[in-house]
Amino acid sequence: MSLILVLSVITTPIDLAFQDYGDNNLGYKSFLYAIDILFLIDIIVNFNSAFEDDYLEIIDDRKSICLNYIKLWFFIDFFSIFPFELVLNEFMDRS
Repeated sequence: MSLILVLSVITTPIDLAFQDYGDNNLGYKSFLYAIDILFLIDIIVNFNSAFEDDYLEIIDDRKSICLNYIKLWFFIDFFSIFPFELVLNEFMDRS
């Protein structure tokens, strides 16, 4: 995941600076979607990973894991991979 984060940190400024490059390059766009898919897999793994509580006890109850992840990191992770550009483009095309 660290490597994927580094790649994301490198590609984000490139996307912002050279927006036309990403639109016309299918390989680069596929690469960016592959990174998003890997982050989606990370979300799934986090929903299935035990964690330590404040008393350093391992919590492996599925409901507790899900509630803890949703309470702490889920929305940040979700909105970081949500394809806003695809949704907005589709919405703009229909109106």
